[in-house]
Amino acid sequence: MKNREISLRRERIVQLVYERGRLTTREASLLLNITQETVRQDFNALARLGIIKRVHGAAIPQMTDSVNAIQVRETINYQGKAKIAEAAFYYLQDFLTCRKKGSDCLIGLDIGSTVSMLSEFLARERGLQVVTNSYRVIQHMIRSDNAVTVIGGNLYSHELAFFEGDIPEDIQRRGIDLMFLGSSGVYGHDGICTRTLRESEMKRKMIRISKKKVALVDASKFSVQSQVETVPFEQLDLLITDKNIDVDVLERIRKKVEVVLV
Repeated sequence: MKNREISLRRERIVQLVYERGRLTTREASLLLNITQETVRQDFNALARLGIIKRVHGAAIPQMTDSVNAIQVRETINYQGKAKIAEAAFYYLQDFLTCRKKGSDCLIGLDIGSTVSMLSEFLARERGLQVVTNSYRVIQHMIRSDNAVTVIGGNLYSHELAFFEGDIPEDIQRRGIDLMFLGSSGVYGHDGICTRTLRESEMKRKMIRISKKKVALVDASKFSVQSQVETVPFEQLDLLITDKNIDVDVLERIRKKVEVVLV
């Protein structure tokens, strides 16, 4: 079976576990039309990642703050996020072609699961210059043939990112040519949001020196609320989202910023 099919199936299992509070092996087998042995394998794999907790004959949510913030978030709307990341990659390729000098372009990568997926595409390229504060992005890019500058500071396991550090002076002087931004839930807001002030502060630092700003926001974020609005949609150059977004929400967003729907 293809890795993507397995990922989508496990994403559905995680959703069922967190919706129901408890999902038995038999229930998962019937709902997903797979064998109970396959369910047990999926339960075990997700438990090893710390996303769910195994109990006798079932799985229950693993309700720690760090799990909710990282592993579970990365499984939500996986297919939509993957399409957004792919669209962002093609947008970047067009951007570099128009510039004609890709090696002179500095690409900024924010934290977030969709931006992290984008970095997996970039890791297959060569000669790119990337700046980031995301530990996830670093993991993907570390073995690639690209130059990666890490904005240091304190590493927070809750977000798997570095905060409270300073952007290197040479990068502040030259600026970021193209910045890809993630966002937490934007329900009730008119802009890109974060869960914490420290994340918002770092994001604003990078936005201030960015010449072009592209937000990668999957449809699930439009039904979830966060604490801090960091940048209004009007200040973005582009927002890429997936087709699961509510029609009325999409119409409202399109009045503020250009939207690409995938």
